[in-house]
Formats: sequence, C-alpha cells, structure tokens
Amino acid sequence: MTDAVLVFNPGSSSIKFALFEISPELRRIASGAIEGIGTAPHFLARDSTKAVVAEQRWPDGTHEDFLATLLHWAEDQLGGHRLVAAGHRIVHGGAQFIQPVRLDEAAIDALEKLSPLAPLHQPHNISVIRAVAKLRPDLAQIGCFDTAFHATMSATTRRFALPRAFEEEGVRRYGFHGLSYEYIAGRLREVAPREAGGRSDIASVAAGLRNAFVRIVRDRKLRGLLVLWALSAAAFLALQGLWIVSWFAAAYEVPAGSARFWATSFSIGMMIGSLLTVKVTATSEQLPQLIRLSCWGNTLCWSALVLAIGFRLPIAAAGAVSLLLGASCAIRDVFTMGGVNDLSDPREKGAIFGMMNMLMPACRLPGSAGEVRAITIR
Repeated sequence: MTDAVLVFNPGSSSIKFALFEISPELRRIASGAIEGIGTAPHFLARDSTKAVVAEQRWPDGTHEDFLATLLHWAEDQLGGHRLVAAGHRIVHGGAQFIQPVRLDEAAIDALEKLSPLAPLHQPHNISVIRAVAKLRPDLAQIGCFDTAFHATMSATTRRFALPRAFEEEGVRRYGFHGLSYEYIAGRLREVAPREAGGRSDIASVAAGLRNAFVRIVRDRKLRGLLVLWALSAAAFLALQGLWIVSWFAAAYEVPAGSARFWATSFSIGMMIGSLLTVKVTATSEQLPQLIRLSCWGNTLCWSALVLAIGFRLPIAAAGAVSLLLGASCAIRDVFTMGGVNDLSDPREKGAIFGMMNMLMPACRLPGSAGEVRAITIR
C-alpha cells in the first residue's frame, strides 16, 4: 500500500489543499480549495487532470465542519493509498521554529502565542491544525514555516532602530514568503546552476501584472475602490512611524512597559476586526459600499489617534483609539479583498492581489518608519 500526504495552505478566508502520493517523486492525486470562509463557504476539488470531482456549498460553518467534509472526501480518493500525514504551511514560526516540526500540543500552543505577529493569518493556520487534530487525532501533522527561510539573516538586518529590550520581547524582522523563496532557490539550482551560485533577486513581475493594471484602469468600480483603499493604506502606513512604542513612551513620559501595552492594542484591534467580519454576509452590490464605509472609518480612526496624542489626551484614550484603528484596518482589508475577489476575472485575481501587495511599500509617505508594530511575545 502506497503512502499519501494531505497538505494545507490556509488563508484568511480560504483553505487550499492538495493530496499527494509519496513516491520517488511526489505525484499529485487531487487538489482544490475551500473558499469564501466567513461569507459563502464553497468546497471545490479537482483530480490530476484538473477535472472537477467534488463540489459543496454551506450557508455557514466552522473550520471543523469544512475539514470534516474535506478529510472524508480525501480518504475516499485514496484507493490503494494510506494517508500518513498532514502538512501545513504556517505563516509565522517566530524565532523558535526554523525548520519543519511535528505539531504536538506544545508546538501548537507556542505557535498560537505568535498570533499577534500575523493576526490575519496565524489564527486561521492554528484553527486548521486544531480541527485536524480533533477529527484525526492519530494523524501526524507537520508544520512548515514561511519565516524559517529567513532565520539566517544577520542580527543587523533583523533589528529595528529600537532599544534592545524590544527585540528581546519579539519586535524584530522575521521575513515572509520563505517557502516560495525556498522552492524558487531549489529550482534555480536545477534550471540555472550558474546563476544560482551567485546573488539572485527574485521578483514576480510578469504579463499578469500588466494585464491586472489594464483591468484596474478600465474597470470604473474596481479602479475607484482600489484608489480609495490605497489612500487609506498610505495614511495608515505613514502613521506607523509615529505611534511605535518609543513614540508612545516619549509623548507620555511613561515606562516602556506601559507604552508597549497601549501600542500593542493596535494588533489586538486587528484580531477583533477580523473576527467582526466573520459573520458579515454581503452581496456583490453591497460590497463597494462596505469598502467605502470601512475606508472612511479607517481615516477617521487614524485622524482621531493623531488628535488624541497631539492634544495629550490620557494614554488610555490613545490606546483605545489605537485599538479602533487596528480593528478598522482589518475590516477595511477584509472587505477590500472580498470586493476585488468579486469584481475580478478569476484569471486575474492573483495578479491584482500581487499588485496590491506591491503598492503597499509605494504607499508609504515621507517620514514613515515602515511596518513596525509593537508586539509583546511572552
């Protein structure tokens, strides 16, 4: 009997999966995704020829509900194969997890504590792992981390221009998308060994991005929504240089621990905002209005934060506004992603989302300190 593995790539509103036969070279048996989690969950699976072999929709549900269906379906597809493990792409491994690990209860608990470092994705990774552990307690689960590839970056590269005490609490660069880089680096050694021997710059710039740009320019609705999103994101990123922990401490002349507590409220707000959107069901006609409202709400929140700190309101008030700002940022991004997903041609979605990610650094205004968040990891 041949062994097989089921691998998961969870996102904020989807779970992509693939079923592989373990042989000298992995052979894909089937693949698919559960999309629309939190709005209109939809399960779709395809075999190795890309033909649709299973489809199901739910009005609502939990990760456990969806994975129960997926695991039952996957086991039906095994035939003469035996499912021996589940693999997980996990966005954040922190400083501790720098290579693939067996996901026992201790490892899962440690990974859950890293959620403030990736509040839009890490909780979904953990939900999938816990659901599989509950549904198939004897199935081995292995975690692979997007941050692990960057574990060898130098101390100078990973440090922010902040007091060393903050780095000891977890405030540092970790790097992301490492599994993609690792795959590209491995393939480069096979297809272009000479180039792989030196320094290589990896960039995803292709015709898809050009087509996505043309699509955005020509589509009035999509263009309007993304311009509003970009302006809102630009204002937020500019402010990141202001309300980091050291600025809270200097503005209010309080100990670093107190400033760190109030600045961290932003990340807590992002988690709350993500949870608030779970129960929101919007039609295609309602999404543009929700995006506009969330962008304007986000603008009001960061304006309120500037005023609260500028007028030296009590630090608790600034912390509360920081919490609201985090929530509004999460709500804005969830609705914007939903709107782009709904308005875009399926063949262009990935390129448009990629362009949005590329625009984020370009949105930073002069004086921004970049993507520095005050997070305490214990």
